[in-house]
Amino acid sequence: MLSSFLFLAGCFYPEPKVVFDIPSLIGKNIDEVTYILGNNYSDHDPFKNQKGVLKTRGSHSYRIYEKFRGDSTISLSICYIPYTKEIKFLTIVSRQEYKSKADILKLGNLDSLAGDYVLEYDTLTFFLGNRYTNIRVYPNK
Repeated sequence: MLSSFLFLAGCFYPEPKVVFDIPSLIGKNIDEVTYILGNNYSDHDPFKNQKGVLKTRGSHSYRIYEKFRGDSTISLSICYIPYTKEIKFLTIVSRQEYKSKADILKLGNLDSLAGDYVLEYDTLTFFLGNRYTNIRVYPNK
C-alpha cells in the first residue's frame, strides 16, 4: 500500500529539463537578452496606464517570456531599468512544483555554487517537505 502511494506521489512532479539558459544571460542588458531570446515576449510596465507619471532612473519594467511544456507553463520574468537597460533580476516561475532545489535549478541551467549570480528560492512547505515553484536570480556586479 505504501509503495503505491509513493509511486502516485512521484507522478505529480515533472522531470526537470533546461528551459532557459540563465547563465548565458548574466551580465547582459535587456537589448542583448532580447536578441538572444527573441521577440516573443510580453512587456509589463507598471506606469504604462498612469498619466502624468514621470519615469525616473529607478523605475522598473518587466519583460516576460513563456515556454509551454506539456500541460505546464514556465515563465521567465526579467526586471530591468528602462533608462539604463540594466537587468536587476530574473525570475523563473513554474506552475508546477518541484521537490528539490536541484530540480528547479535545472530549469534555468543554474548552479548553486556559481559566483556570477545569487539565488533566492520561493518555497511551499508541506507535511512531505518543501516544494519549489520560483527561483530569482540576481546578477553579481
